[in-house]
Amino acid sequence: MYLLSNTLVFAVPAIIIFLNFISKTILRIMSRFEKRQTKTEEIRSSFVNMMFLSFLNTGVIILLVNFNLRSAEGTHLPLFQGSYSEFSVEWYRLVGSTICVTMLFMIITPHGSNLAFQGLYCFNRCLDRKCRPCDTSKTRKLVQEDYEDVNTGNEIMMEFRYSNMITVIWITFLYSGGIPILYPVVCLFFFVTYWVDKFLLFKFYRKPPSFDSYLANQALGWWKYAVLLHLIGSCFMFVNSNILPPNTDKSYKVAFIEAMNSNDGGFEWTEFETMHMIWYILFGLTLIGVYLIYTIIFSNIFSCFQNCKDLKETYL
Repeated sequence: MYLLSNTLVFAVPAIIIFLNFISKTILRIMSRFEKRQTKTEEIRSSFVNMMFLSFLNTGVIILLVNFNLRSAEGTHLPLFQGSYSEFSVEWYRLVGSTICVTMLFMIITPHGSNLAFQGLYCFNRCLDRKCRPCDTSKTRKLVQEDYEDVNTGNEIMMEFRYSNMITVIWITFLYSGGIPILYPVVCLFFFVTYWVDKFLLFKFYRKPPSFDSYLANQALGWWKYAVLLHLIGSCFMFVNSNILPPNTDKSYKVAFIEAMNSNDGGFEWTEFETMHMIWYILFGLTLIGVYLIYTIIFSNIFSCFQNCKDLKETYL
C-alpha cells in the first residue's frame, strides 16, 4: 500500500501532463476551423480553451474525484466519491503532494518538449545540409518555401505560453492557502519560463508576427480571478478545526499532533462560525465589494471624464 501510494504521487502528474499536451494540441488544430478573422483572435480563442481545459484537468478534477459528499452517495458519477470530506492531514499528504509534484512537472515538461523539438529541428537541418551545419549553401531542397521552412525555425506558440501561465497561477492561488510551498514553485516556473523562452526566441524560433497588446491584455484580464479562487480555496482549507484550532489556549504543536492522529471527521458548516473564519469571510466580502464598486462606479466615472477630455481636445 505504501509503494502504491508513493507511485501514484508521481504517476498521476505524469498522466495529467501528457493528457494536457494531447488535448492542447487538439484544441490548437480545432481553433483553425473557427475561421477567425485575424491571427490574434485565433490565438486568443485557442489559449482560452486550453486554459480552462488545463485548469480542469490539473487542479479541479483531482479535487472532485478525491472529495466525498454525503449527498452524492449512490450516484454513478465518479465525482465526490473519494475518501476525504475535508482538507485533512491525509489529504495534504496524498492529494496535496500530487498537486505539488504536478506543478513541478509543469516547470520541466513544457520546456523539455520545446528543447526536444528544437533538437529535432537542428537534426533535420543538418541532414538537409548534408551533415555540414555551418555551410548554408548546401541544401537538398528544390523549392524556396521548403528551404525556408527548414532554415528559419519554428513559430513560437503563444497560446501554449499564455495557457500555461494562467493555469499555474490559478492552481497556485487555489491551493496556496494550505500549501504555501506552491509560491516558490510558481516563482521558479516563471523564472525558468522567462529564460528558456528568451533563449529559444533568440536562437531557434523564427521572427514572430507583429502582435499588438491585445493578447497580453486579454491574458492579464484572467489573472484577477486567481484572487477569487484563493479566497474560496483558503476558506475551505482554514475551516478545518483540527489543523487550525479556534481555541487559542491550545498550542499549534498540540493541535498538529492531534490532527495527525485524528480521522477525517467530515465537513460541518458549523465550523464557519469560528472567530477566525468570520473575520476571513468578512475580509473576503469586503475585498470583493471594493472591487465591484470600483469596477461599476469609479471606472465608469473615470471613463466619462476621459471621454469629456478627449472631446474637449478635439473640438477646442
